[in-house]
Amino acid sequence: PAHLLFVTDLLPHEQCLSVLNIVLNRTNNSEIIVKSKERLIFHVGFRHFSTSPIYSQHSD
Repeated sequence: PAHLLFVTDLLPHEQCLSVLNIVLNRTNNSEIIVKSKERLIFHVGFRHFSTSPIYSQHSD
């Protein structure tokens, strides 16, 4: 198709995003230092949001 259209909606209980647990991996050529509570914009699928994440060590 020449054009893509995404239509989404939130369920009544999806009014806000409170906790999101993800694993971030640094690329080999990345030298940027990202500090906890630094304002970032996340793009997850077709949704995006701005937040100040708090990091912790990943444990297996």
